[in-house]
Amino acid sequence: CQHIANIAWSYAVANVDTPGLFNASFTNALLERMDSFNLSHLSQLYQWHIWQTEEKSHTGLPFVIERRCYEVFTSIDPTISLLQREVSSVLRSLDLVPKEEKVTQKGYSIDAL
Repeated sequence: CQHIANIAWSYAVANVDTPGLFNASFTNALLERMDSFNLSHLSQLYQWHIWQTEEKSHTGLPFVIERRCYEVFTSIDPTISLLQREVSSVLRSLDLVPKEEKVTQKGYSIDAL
């Protein structure tokens, strides 16, 4: 299952649109293996789903898979990097008050707004 999630996620990260690859056969492969995906795989599939539906206007995951992936994706606590801490510190030194770790409706965490 890792290879399926990795392939989908890689295409999303590279922003390479391949509707011929992500078709009914792909969806069927996901449905057949749904119980075999771990949390990391489900998170990757959710990111692919967002890319498909928001960026490429294609059909994403079937609802039952999308919901499970969303639940996993939004349950993961964000990691705050040293760079993020430094940027926030600089913004505060400029008398700005950034909202940190703002979570969107889709589940993405924005470092600072």
